[in-house]
Amino acid sequence: MKQSQIHLSTSKRGTGYLLAMIVVMLLASACSTSDSAGNTSTTATTNSSDPVVKAAQEIVDKAYGDGYSEEPPASGPAAQEGKNVWFVSCGESFASCHQMTGSFKDAATALSWKATTCDSKANQQTAGNCIRQALAAGADGIISVNAQCPNIKSSLLAAKKQGVPVVNYLGLDCDAAGVGGTGEPLFSASPKVFGSTNLEKYFSEWAKVRASYIIAKTGGKATILNMNENSAPLLKHVNEVFLATIKTCSGCKVIDAPFSVSQFPQPAVQQLKSAMLAHPEATVVSNSVDSAMPLGLSSAIAQVQKSRAKPYDLVAGAEGGSANFDLIRQGLQTSAVARADVQSIWGTADVLNRLFAGETAESMPNEGGSLQLIDKDHNLPATGEQFTSAIDFESAYKKVWNGE
Repeated sequence: MKQSQIHLSTSKRGTGYLLAMIVVMLLASACSTSDSAGNTSTTATTNSSDPVVKAAQEIVDKAYGDGYSEEPPASGPAAQEGKNVWFVSCGESFASCHQMTGSFKDAATALSWKATTCDSKANQQTAGNCIRQALAAGADGIISVNAQCPNIKSSLLAAKKQGVPVVNYLGLDCDAAGVGGTGEPLFSASPKVFGSTNLEKYFSEWAKVRASYIIAKTGGKATILNMNENSAPLLKHVNEVFLATIKTCSGCKVIDAPFSVSQFPQPAVQQLKSAMLAHPEATVVSNSVDSAMPLGLSSAIAQVQKSRAKPYDLVAGAEGGSANFDLIRQGLQTSAVARADVQSIWGTADVLNRLFAGETAESMPNEGGSLQLIDKDHNLPATGEQFTSAIDFESAYKKVWNGE
C-alpha cells in the first residue's frame, strides 16, 4: 500500500471508510496524527518482515537504554593544581556549546585550575585567534572545541613551539581522513571515546541511531528533508554515515538541504524554510544541529507545518538540549539523540591533566561517553533540565583527581 493512502484528511472519511482505515493503520508499519495546533505525534510498529526495519528497531531499543554508555577511567594522576587553562568554546550562542563551557568550568574547579573562556563564535579563524590570545596570556594548556586542525594550523604550530599542549574535542587533527589525511597531527591529544581518539567512530554511532530512528518509526517509508551542516568536517562525516544508513531502506528517499552554522540565524533559517516549502512531498525533517532550533529554525518549521496539507510524520533532531526537550513536549520536535558532551568535556580535561602529569597521548585510557535516544515516551528530562549520562562521571573523575 502506498504511503499516501494512509494519510488522507479525516474530513473526507465516512464512518465506514474510517473503520476500514483503522484496520489499515493497525496493520501498517507507522501512522501519524496531528492535534489542533498542527503538532505531530507518531507511533510505529516494527515491520518484522522487513529486516532493515527490524535492524533499525534493535538499534533504537539499544539507544533507549544504556547500550551506548561507557565509564570513565578508574585510575590516573591526581589533579595538577594551579594551572592556567584556556577553553576555546565552539560558539556561546549555541546551547550545546554554552553547556560544554559550563562543564569545563566545573571540571576546572574540581582540578583547581584558573579557567578562561574564549568564544570562537562558530568561526574557525576566531578559534585560531583564541589560541594565540591564550599563548600571549601565558596559558599552561588549552582545550579547543570543534576547531579543525587545518583551519587553525598556524596557531597550533605556535602552541607547539612554545610547548603549550592543545587538547581537542569535536575537531579533526590534520592527519584525519575527514580533512584530507595528509598533514602532520598537531593537537597534543584528544579524548578516547568509544575506543578511539578519532571521534568519527563515536559520531558514526550517533548518526546511525538518528537514521535508524527514522527508519523504525516510519516503518521504512519516508521522504526525508535532510538538513545537514556542511561546514564542519566531523558533521560532514556524520552526514555520510547518516545517508549510508538511510540508503539501506528501500522505501526511503532523501532530499538534501545543506546549511552552515556560521550562517545562523540568517540566511540559514530562510534557506532551510525555502527548502521545506519547495518540497511539500517530504514526510520527515531531519536536523543535524539541534542548537539551531531555538535560533529560529523551530519557528520556521512550525510556520511551514501550518501551510502543509498534513504535518510531518517526524521532526527528527540531533544532540538535544533543554530547549529541544521543551519542543518535544510541545510536539514541535519528535526526537533527539543526546550526546553526553558534558561528560566528554570532563574527559578532555582529564586528558590535559594527564599531559600535565607527564603521560603521553599514546598511553591515554578510554574516557568513556554516552548516547541516548529521547522522545516524548522515552528518557525525556524534567522541564528546564539538560540530558545527563546515567553514569556519575563527576564523582568518578573527582575520585581520581583527589588521589583516592
